[in-house]
Amino acid sequence: EERPGIFSDNSFIRSSDGCTKWYSATSTPHHDITGKLSGTIIIIKDITDRKEFENKLTQSESLL
Repeated sequence: EERPGIFSDNSFIRSSDGCTKWYSATSTPHHDITGKLSGTIIIIKDITDRKEFENKLTQSESLL
């Protein structure tokens, strides 16, 4: 669901040792009681396990 002012994206970070970590980031504006923009709320969630499961499922399905 698209909502104005909300941004969501999935991406990954690869460390120098080759380890890949996936994350989901969502940000939304925060307004004070007068409606004035007072900041941004950002939520970052590690989704590495989910991505690894999705990849294994896709590989398994390709064998069928």
